[in-house]
Amino acid sequence: MEAVERLYEFGDMKLVVVHMHEGAYLREQSGQRHSVVSLVLPAPFIAGEVGGVNLGPGGGVEATIRLPQDLPRDAGVARTRPFPGSLALGDGVLFVACANLRGDAGGLRAGGPGVVAVIDAAPASPAFHTVTDTIVLRGRDTAGLALPEELPGMLLVAAAGDYADGFKGNGMLEVIECATHAVVAFVPLAGFRGGVAPLEVVVAGGRGYLADAMRGRVITFDVEALRRAITAAPALPVDARECLRGAIELPGTGGPLSYASGLAVNDGEIFVLEFNHDRLFVIDREREEITRSYIVGLSLIPISAPTRPY
Repeated sequence: MEAVERLYEFGDMKLVVVHMHEGAYLREQSGQRHSVVSLVLPAPFIAGEVGGVNLGPGGGVEATIRLPQDLPRDAGVARTRPFPGSLALGDGVLFVACANLRGDAGGLRAGGPGVVAVIDAAPASPAFHTVTDTIVLRGRDTAGLALPEELPGMLLVAAAGDYADGFKGNGMLEVIECATHAVVAFVPLAGFRGGVAPLEVVVAGGRGYLADAMRGRVITFDVEALRRAITAAPALPVDARECLRGAIELPGTGGPLSYASGLAVNDGEIFVLEFNHDRLFVIDREREEITRSYIVGLSLIPISAPTRPY
């Protein structure tokens, strides 16, 4: 059972705080599009903005931060939009994944390299709530971010890659040094099991997980192996075989628009959203086996699963 705890509105967007059993998540809704978003700062997808929301009693939207609109573009592309996705907050800095997509007659697809926007999130700073830097990546269609405890000072970035009648599988996992904003390593994913198009990345207990948009599955990787590769060869490509371990297949998936679109970990379990079939799968992290699944209604994109109710 779930119960709506609080509702906030900003523009045509709504932020709904929902309690579900002993956990909590947030649902952002706009018309027929639903997605579960960050506890602190949701990123309106179309508007190209980040909204600062106070989730306390009587709270609401406190700031709207406009993301850069003039991002690097491929030759012949007239315009792209940032299309913000995942967020990562640490040490007074907010990192925002910007997919940098074109939205013309060809549909939503990468129009240039992926970008991570850097926002000052320190309340005492004169630059509070302003974009202070943009990090241009090798990967395209940047979607997921993570700040794992196992890699202190490092930001993991998942980029889904190119799309044309389906994702092409040329995704990328990149590692950014938070202090310098430099890309210190990258893992091309095109050669792993037919290619990978990661939309989300999460890390827990020394294991990493990628939500794959090529098909309904979760790719697993060894965080320690990735750390060793970074140490041994900074700023160089890392062979996917050095750190990627396998894939957890979701049953009944495959075909157009069927992919793992959201990912979270909590209390020894992995929660995976499968786009288009509107299903939430729960996977035991140790056995890497599906234990249960739910029909969740309209398609969900990112998901957040706190370790305890806030």
